[in-house]
Amino acid sequence: MVKFTPNYLSKKISEQIIYYNPDFRSRQDSIRYGLEWMLAAINQILLVFIIACYFDCVIQAMVILSAGGFLRMFSGGSHFKGYYSCLFFSTFQIMVITYISIEFAFHFSRGMKWMLIGLIVLSFFIILKKSPKLHKKM
Repeated sequence: MVKFTPNYLSKKISEQIIYYNPDFRSRQDSIRYGLEWMLAAINQILLVFIIACYFDCVIQAMVILSAGGFLRMFSGGSHFKGYYSCLFFSTFQIMVITYISIEFAFHFSRGMKWMLIGLIVLSFFIILKKSPKLHKKM
């Protein structure tokens, strides 16, 4: 078992926070959940940034990463069984979309607007129907 996943690290950090601040015991799960999201986001941003620097497309990759984060906020995202599988696949996906947006920008700007609008609408309905819904207690 890999000991450096955001879930594992957030559990250990939240245990230390509660140890030194027992007043927060009732909020331990919220603290752990927030830490897990922050650590996962930092990993994703750093990995995309490093790869984008190598390919000299940082601005485009960050825009696509932001758009993907915004979309995931509503859909709950897609999940693999392991954290690293999800991290590497989503990073690969972001970089492929970045490459396509750079290489084919000319074609998209020449009358593909209706196709893009159609794809956005189709994506919306797919996400609405197929994405996992997160039902949290808090």
